[in-house]
Amino acid sequence: MEILTKLSGTFQMRNNFLKKCSICEKDFYTHNRNKKCCSQYCANISRSNKENGKIVSLGTREKLSFVQKGIPEKKWVRNKTSLLMKEKWQDKEYAFNQLNSIAKSKRFGGNARRGKCGFREDLQKFFRSRWEANFARILNYNIEHSCLDDFKDWKYESKTFSFIYEGRTRYYRSDFYLPHGGLFNNGLYFEIKGWMSEEDNNKLTACIEQNPSLKLGTGLIIIDKKEYKKLADIYREKILWER
Repeated sequence: MEILTKLSGTFQMRNNFLKKCSICEKDFYTHNRNKKCCSQYCANISRSNKENGKIVSLGTREKLSFVQKGIPEKKWVRNKTSLLMKEKWQDKEYAFNQLNSIAKSKRFGGNARRGKCGFREDLQKFFRSRWEANFARILNYNIEHSCLDDFKDWKYESKTFSFIYEGRTRYYRSDFYLPHGGLFNNGLYFEIKGWMSEEDNNKLTACIEQNPSLKLGTGLIIIDKKEYKKLADIYREKILWER
């Protein structure tokens, strides 16, 4: 292919070669027959790979190709990544390590680190804190030693409620749900909350007002620091208790 180039005020014919980028495999034209990369971005990757002895995989080349073509997010790429991650998270050990690393990150602050979120072998479930794990053990203990059906088939973070707060739709998910609990066996919700900010309290109040089934005392019970201490005094010596 030949193109017109302006040189010293005159136009001259100049050869233009069709090449394939060695990084993203995108086709591009250049007058330099030895050029291997379509852009400075790919050239930097190529230079870095040569220095570190790396080889660019086919998957990386495909992604780079989409970026160079102006398609940063390709639907099939997202779907493929989603399927791969789902397969990884099926492995309990992988999920446990990932969630623990997230809990220890700076993003969640000191409270999350003290909370010790993770997978509990004895309960065969993931919990976000020691308090929640201990409360689950209390429920199991009562299933074994009580004749009441209130504690049977309890569920963890299974119910979500929507509400309007400050003009926006928000969502609240209760910590525990007892489908056979409550005064008329119509369900009972528990929220394990050692500390609650003023904003959290306002949000929860708005959610309760807009969802009648969450009426305090009969529909929703909040286990705060004081109530948790009472439970600890009763059950600490009876079950596996995380401190």
